[in-house]
Amino acid sequence: MDVVQKIHSGYGESPDQGQITNQGKTYLDKNFPKLDSIKSATISTPA
Repeated sequence: MDVVQKIHSGYGESPDQGQITNQGKTYLDKNFPKLDSIKSATISTPA
């Protein structure tokens, strides 16, 4: 839970889904500069 508590929560529900769909990352970067995002992910299998 420590990681979850570090995620920026200041924007709440304010991002507009329609604008995200239409403008994508440009909209998010311009209007929500502190928004957290996943830069990369790796899928691994159990050993």
